[in-house]
Amino acid sequence: MSRFYGTVQGNRGEATRRGANRMHASAQSYTGSVVTYMYVGDDDEDWVVICLEEGSSRQAKFELYRGRVKDLFDKPARKAFVEAFAREALAEQAGVTHGDK
Repeated sequence: MSRFYGTVQGNRGEATRRGANRMHASAQSYTGSVVTYMYVGDDDEDWVVICLEEGSSRQAKFELYRGRVKDLFDKPARKAFVEAFAREALAEQAGVTHGDK
């Protein structure tokens, strides 16, 4: 039985995929990619990882959020998105990219 369900719409129509324990999806262009991973955590809750990457990539490195899907709907979780973008902006102003240590 599928726990996760995904859809994609392109020029050639819609496609769907189902996943019992996990789902990986990426939306890519030449300038950037948004990548998500959904999976069943050790606590039997649905978890998600949302990442960004410059350029076209299925494996994004800049992690915006990692946590329970239901927590995304809480105000503190939404605040984490804003803080992640703010950290990135500050790093860019300081001349450090997300790949630098």
